Amino acid sequence: MQNSSNKINDAIAKYVVGDQRAGELLYEELVPHIKKSVAQYFSVGDIDSDDLIQDTILAVLDYITKNNGFDGDLTRFAITIARNRCRNVANTRSRRPETLVDEMADWLTDTGDGQLDAMMGHEARVAVQEALSKLGKLCKKVIKGFYLNNTPIEEIRLDIGLKTVQGVYSRRQVCLDEMMSYLTHLK
Repeated sequence: MQNSSNKINDAIAKYVVGDQRAGELLYEELVPHIKKSVAQYFSVGDIDSDDLIQDTILAVLDYITKNNGFDGDLTRFAITIARNRCRNVANTRSRRPETLVDEMADWLTDTGDGQLDAMMGHEARVAVQEALSKLGKLCKKVIKGFYLNNTPIEEIRLDIGLKTVQGVYSRRQVCLDEMMSYLTHLK
């Protein structure tokens, strides 16, 4: 146990001075504990589980950076953040219950769109497809994984060869920015 604590404290010190590998070590040390905490509130396949885990890790790393380190038990701190975020999501869900898409299938299929709406929708799909086709191989994998194939984040990470899930979210934003650049220059 003491060895793990020393390992975390060493990683914190290195992360504060900009060592990204130390951030990855902190990620690897904390994620199992955070996943366990999130699983107490939500099932593994829950739509918010991955986001809660990532938000917690980012909050912990941000806290370390802003406070130039951390004194105390970082694992307990991360678990507390995860539990608080889970409670917030659970409270929001109880105030705004979700409607299952299956229950709304008839309403969703009958859009009542006119020809102009159908044309605009078609043009938007064509433009997005064209922008997607201009992306590099890596960005295509990321965008298709996130938005078309609903691929789990860990699978995307492994597929594109990144070391952290945080890197996948960063890559996704770069790819979306690139797509937006293509979309704004279409004529």
